[in-house]
Amino acid sequence: MQFKRHLIALSLTAALTQLTACGGGSSDSAPAPQPEPQPGQSLEGATADGYLVNAQVCLDLNGNGECDTDEPSTLTQAGGQYSFDNLDAALDLSQVQMLVKVIAGQTEDEDNPGVVLTQSYTMTAPAGVVEFVSPLTTLLASEMERAGVDQDTAAAALEQALGILGSDLSLVEDYIVGKQQPDRGNGYKRLHRVAQVVARVTAKAQHAVAQNGGTGGDAQDTEVADAIAETLVENLEQLVSRVDQAEASGQESDADAIAADVAGDLPLTPADVQERVEHKREKRELEEASLVTLLESEGGMFELDGHSEVFFDADSGQCIKERELGYQQIQKVESLITFNRYRYDGPEVGFVEVADDEARDMLVWKGDAWSEISEQVELLSQEADGSVIVHSDMDGRQQVWAQSLDLSGLKMKRYAKGEREWKVQYSGDQLFPDGAQGYQMTFKQLDERALLPYSANCNPELRWCNQVTLSTGPAETLAELMNDAASEETPKMAFIGGNEDTSLAVALYGSLEADQGEVRLYVVEHDECDDNGCGTPELKQNVEASWIKTPMGLALNLPEWGHSFTDRRRAQPLLTEYDGAVRHAFILGEGLTHGDQWGFNQPAMDAFLTNLGTPELRDIEDAEECGFEPGDGQDPDDGVEPGDDPTAPELVADEAATTALLGSRYLAKAGDFEALMHFMGNGRVQVWLEELDADGIDTEILAGSWIVDARHQLLMTFSDTDWVLIQLPAEGLGDDVMKVTEQEEDQVREYSMSLVRPFSLAGLEAPLDLRLSGMGDNSCTLELHFNGLASDPQGTGWVDLSQCLEEDPTAPAQFEMNWTQTNSGLELSPLGPNGETSPQRHHLYWYGNQATAQVLTRSYGVAEDGSVELESLDSFLFELIR
Repeated sequence: MQFKRHLIALSLTAALTQLTACGGGSSDSAPAPQPEPQPGQSLEGATADGYLVNAQVCLDLNGNGECDTDEPSTLTQAGGQYSFDNLDAALDLSQVQMLVKVIAGQTEDEDNPGVVLTQSYTMTAPAGVVEFVSPLTTLLASEMERAGVDQDTAAAALEQALGILGSDLSLVEDYIVGKQQPDRGNGYKRLHRVAQVVARVTAKAQHAVAQNGGTGGDAQDTEVADAIAETLVENLEQLVSRVDQAEASGQESDADAIAADVAGDLPLTPADVQERVEHKREKRELEEASLVTLLESEGGMFELDGHSEVFFDADSGQCIKERELGYQQIQKVESLITFNRYRYDGPEVGFVEVADDEARDMLVWKGDAWSEISEQVELLSQEADGSVIVHSDMDGRQQVWAQSLDLSGLKMKRYAKGEREWKVQYSGDQLFPDGAQGYQMTFKQLDERALLPYSANCNPELRWCNQVTLSTGPAETLAELMNDAASEETPKMAFIGGNEDTSLAVALYGSLEADQGEVRLYVVEHDECDDNGCGTPELKQNVEASWIKTPMGLALNLPEWGHSFTDRRRAQPLLTEYDGAVRHAFILGEGLTHGDQWGFNQPAMDAFLTNLGTPELRDIEDAEECGFEPGDGQDPDDGVEPGDDPTAPELVADEAATTALLGSRYLAKAGDFEALMHFMGNGRVQVWLEELDADGIDTEILAGSWIVDARHQLLMTFSDTDWVLIQLPAEGLGDDVMKVTEQEEDQVREYSMSLVRPFSLAGLEAPLDLRLSGMGDNSCTLELHFNGLASDPQGTGWVDLSQCLEEDPTAPAQFEMNWTQTNSGLELSPLGPNGETSPQRHHLYWYGNQATAQVLTRSYGVAEDGSVELESLDSFLFELIR
């Protein structure tokens, strides 16, 4: 549904959102016209990843991507320098395209002096850019050719992905010289790091093709280089994020390691390169098309839509990818553009029309206030070039172009992009029929928009409602965020983003009476977290960041790497006051352009549906997709014991014993504790622990490592001083119920560990009404009523607590719920009186042997910062209500 996202929800598409930070334009404008050629022309310049010595440089006068014998050519010297003298006086240097060939075994990179490079690759630059050739100018030339745009437009698209749109950094300047500039040095250092990674990924991909003896098709060397560059352009944000995250974490940027990581994630195999070469050849036949004519035609235009989720299935011990397929029909009705959405609902019913459930919990800044957003998309005008100007509250005005391509006889697989989830459904020999047309669309943002995620129905007492929270609690005014630069106290910080490894916080300094002030950035590394919390926030030194007062609130100007941690990477963060709280908002910049989204006419869509068959919606992925890295010392099969605790026993993992427990969940129960243990891959364990002591019941969630040896000794380590050693049975390892012993000080404790399985409604007949009877002294009986069929993946229902009111008279007698059947069990999400989702969750499992199967519920809450807190583990007897 890419069309709709660009027209209505551009804010959700990171590739399109980047603020023009301080106004002004790019410095990557086309080169000034050259003076009239004079006899004996000359030019000089430099080439770099780091400066390259003994690389071949030539003037590619015929544009064939090769240094032909009749074209001027030379080798680079120290500092990557090259020069050409006595060039033809008639040569128009503004039309000359430079070509650099890095030669394996000959070329040196001055970033690593004295070491020759082992892989060859090629670089170029747009015509007329003759003074500096680099991996970045190569991407710039590729984007111009790919999108069919001029140098300024292509530069803006790349700057957008790099997070430098609106800055005075240039993609065609020598970034090594630029690093010495006091005002722009840090920006050019970052561009140098990105260029290093781009060069290494390029070299790896070209080397792989050479080692393979080609692409397996008819792709020529110049086509291979163009295809690799285009792939990197389309995936530049991913590459840049990886570089930025290393920088934010204080790591020395290892270009080789980052390149190996990125290259493995991109479609750069020889077969992928051949596929892109063929696609590029076909796209040369694109023709301008009238978008209005298309939307008014029979059926209008269709777009494929899909998404996937990758997760570790502990029950099977496998990394799983699950897909969802959909499409939308887009038509013009009078002056409005309408959207009808469809989703695949299984082989029995196929695709069904679904209501537009796209989130509208968003406000837009109109005039001088935050206002509700209308869902209407209006067609304002049709331009002479066939493009249209449209308007929506979410995005303001946008210009949309379409280019048509006759798909007759072309591979369906190649154009079934749909966020890549449709593509895997087709074979390479399925072709479009006659009459099938595809439309490549380009979107340009014409207005700046400020947007605020907000839901009036959100209850801040139950969940996080986009409030900026300080250590003292939610902030109500922007003034509360301000710090005194002269104070030695710990500053007030607001967290504005993060990823799985690092969180990013800001401390604001100055006075709201001023127009701007200082911002200091802090990072918290998640690998420093333990039972007592995470490490102390680390102040990032020598970082330029500031806030600017606007009518909407305080706009934050962050360094480029800082945007990698915000939810909307290409938007400018904004802190605003609304409805009694300071909240996170964001600003989208005008002028952003994005292309290569495809739509289809009715015959093409019919072909997609006819040839779809029964979709493959579930795949087994490599362990790395779930974050497990073989050989990293965490996998029990590596033979490396997790943890450094010298007081804990040193065990050596046993493969058979490890396999017996891997992926399983066990419930351990004794008189004073219950523990739900999940033995995950990568040598990781998670324990949901409930303990009874003199002060009552304590609950916590522990994360650590596990290892089991040939003697069936199970060691779980959670910190330097917190570990437990359990003796598992000599026989029956992995059985439904295991009798185990644990040495605790001077005594041996014996208790049972019961295998926990996912609770599922599968096999149950309607009505889906269940009774769960508590097994504790102070327990009660509750009834669960599920709407829908046992085969449904999710649905609604209600819970009857009328028999539990003696335990808690304030509890409601009944409440509604959502339910979802997951791979690890049935999950229940209570709903509030206004339909809002409670922060509580209840996960249901079976445990015990088949004769005495019982139900375990794991109840937990989701805090406003996204952390999870265990509330209770409870056991029930189960019966159907008939």
